Amino acid sequence: MQIKTAACLANVLQFLIDHKGHRAGKLIQAHILRTNQFANTFLVNRLIELQSKCGHTAAARRLFDQMPLKNIFSYHAILDAYCKLNDLDNAYELFDQMPERNAVSWN
Repeated sequence: MQIKTAACLANVLQFLIDHKGHRAGKLIQAHILRTNQFANTFLVNRLIELQSKCGHTAAARRLFDQMPLKNIFSYHAILDAYCKLNDLDNAYELFDQMPERNAVSWN
């Protein structure tokens, strides 16, 4: 049942990202925390992307910093937020901390 719930939440988050639904996203985030799904890196990456798209980069960074497991997509999500803000200092600092990089990272 957990997999179906995560897939459903991921779809809802993608809809909210596409429509910049920050308020509803906060409710989904609370649900993810309450139901102990914060270890689901995919869902938290989506939350980071939602916060970023809605202009809440500091909240996105807090989520990133609190993530128990980060992957390359986690780093890309927050790097994208910094680059869109032209915050190159934070982007460079985070890029330097990345444990792995690929072609997307360098672009």
